[in-house]
Amino acid sequence: MYENAVRPLEQLYKFKDISNRHVGDAEIFSKPMIVFMGPWSTGKSAVINYLLGTEYSRYALKTGAEPTSNSFTVVTYGDHDQVLDGTQIAADWAFSSLQKLGQTFLDMLKGRRLPNALLQKVTIVDTPGILENRKSPERQYPFNDAFQWFFDRADLIYIVFDPTKLDIGPEMEAIFDQLKGRENQVRILLNKADTVKPQELMKVQGTLLWNLSPELSTSEAPTVFVGSFWSRPYVPGSPTTLLNAQEEAFLEDLDDALDSRVATKVALARRHAVRVRNHAKMVDCYLTTYYNHKSFFSNKKKVADDIIDNPQNYHIYEGLSTLTNVSRYDLPDPDIYREFFKLHPLFDFKPLASTCSYFKGCPLDKLDIVIAYDLPELVGKYHKLLENRPIVGRK
Repeated sequence: MYENAVRPLEQLYKFKDISNRHVGDAEIFSKPMIVFMGPWSTGKSAVINYLLGTEYSRYALKTGAEPTSNSFTVVTYGDHDQVLDGTQIAADWAFSSLQKLGQTFLDMLKGRRLPNALLQKVTIVDTPGILENRKSPERQYPFNDAFQWFFDRADLIYIVFDPTKLDIGPEMEAIFDQLKGRENQVRILLNKADTVKPQELMKVQGTLLWNLSPELSTSEAPTVFVGSFWSRPYVPGSPTTLLNAQEEAFLEDLDDALDSRVATKVALARRHAVRVRNHAKMVDCYLTTYYNHKSFFSNKKKVADDIIDNPQNYHIYEGLSTLTNVSRYDLPDPDIYREFFKLHPLFDFKPLASTCSYFKGCPLDKLDIVIAYDLPELVGKYHKLLENRPIVGRK
């Protein structure tokens, strides 16, 4: 599907020069990825250690009350314990596109290979703690772009809070903005719940949901797991029945996500196909406007530049949204297209209609069929296959 329907329009309209959200073999065939993020010192690394069963071993990730790392840490399977730097991680085909974020980012990227059964099925990413300061801190690398890279490839995103860190600062607001449209992948962990008196726990959870509500782009409440995700005994007097049930629900949710990884990969491929289609239609809309305003005696560069610099005067975005099934909010900003057309002159592209041929048909029609029918049908076949599995061997 990718080779026959997506790649032709990718190449014709230079999609890779307008977006760093690429989908290829590395994204489709790599292991499921789980990302842990949240304010500093809420227990992200401790939760990962707990999942891996490495809390009190030499394999444990570093934890502490103060911010312990400003790095992204990728934890993968290996036959023996091995610490990797960013350059070594980027040499892996699954992470090679991280090189586009620059050497400064690679210097802040860490890796760990561990001989762990869970890591044979999944890759886990520990992220730098988000600061709640009113003023966003200066990062020495493309911080939000790095998060976006991992979000685009994540099967699950766990945002970890604790009862003492419920505020949403500017940096966290920006992260939530990047998560819009991915609500089905996001889970909230309210960690260290046994440190709160039972009568206060409901109030704490309510405060967290209240703080999150302006950041959520859906009317549905997020999935929240309340617990103390470590193997230490609960604080005496804690609601142990509730916390144990929540921990079990958290682990079941994680297991279910791993079972649905094929559907997640298909959804990733479909999102990418939609972006490619939207970009092709956007370029075609610019191009149609250009031909409608160019005369025999006019300067083609001057006409193209005026359209590119002032798309609002030609109602390009409004026209595309009205005439097609493309949402304005799914399109890159005009500034991005200004830079794109500096690299690739507008008049060098072909109109979409001229890409069709009698024998091969139209690339756009093929892509629309893949988006509307082929990829959803693939998910349906996968679910039917799961339903028809024999009982033996199921979890």
